[in-house]
Amino acid sequence: MTSNNKNKNYSADKIRFYISLTISFLLLAVMWILYFFSYTLGTNFDALGLRPRTINGLLGIIFMPFVHLNFQHLFSNSFPFLILSTILLYFYRPKSYLIALLIWLFTGIFTWIIGREGLHIGASGVIYGYAAFIFFAGLLSRKKDMMAIAMIVIFFYGSMIWGIFPQLDEKISWEGHLSGFAAGTLWAVVFTKSKKITFKTADKIIIHNRTIFCHFSATNNSKIFYFYKIIYSPENYVTIYATDYYTTHSSINAQYYTSTTAIF
Repeated sequence: MTSNNKNKNYSADKIRFYISLTISFLLLAVMWILYFFSYTLGTNFDALGLRPRTINGLLGIIFMPFVHLNFQHLFSNSFPFLILSTILLYFYRPKSYLIALLIWLFTGIFTWIIGREGLHIGASGVIYGYAAFIFFAGLLSRKKDMMAIAMIVIFFYGSMIWGIFPQLDEKISWEGHLSGFAAGTLWAVVFTKSKKITFKTADKIIIHNRTIFCHFSATNNSKIFYFYKIIYSPENYVTIYATDYYTTHSSINAQYYTSTTAIF
């Protein structure tokens, strides 16, 4: 891979990181803005909370994470949410937005089903969901970098596991924690289910004016065995490159390479 390609990849990674951080920060900002209005104006946002097995409580499936009881409650959730949300959005593209949304929604749905009667508020359930997803997705992917991130997350946030069990403090929604943990685990299994697939390749790949043409397709997030042939004409010398490659693209069809060296 040339230095130009490396620079392009680095720039793309920077942009992706900043976008992930910005989205996470904006969601967190909404939480702080709602708390600010609640504290300064005495505005009650309980209507946005989740009340299990009630029609009115359905709003909380979406809005529960934005509402917090007090400053300590909000502050304790802020940094874990910002960090874990950014990690998820940055490392698990292109479907990271869908994953984050599904964990958010299913945390609320599960809490609505199993939660005690009363008002459930706060982002801690979603935090549990994001942490569980990053951990289990990292392990299931069997990729060293993802597994390393999973270990880092469990090192800093592993003690949260005790929060999924019934608590002495009745104000703590352990059901929300458990629901988030279940939602994160569920979608980690769904999105990292790996299977071997075979590429659909062209019959031959001919170098013409130093351009290699390859046609293939791949299933999203699948562990694949990538290969291509290069036929040097007129000598008809054949070289086969092969490697394991983990794709995060939903599909890859026609790609052109302007190099005669192995790219992967």
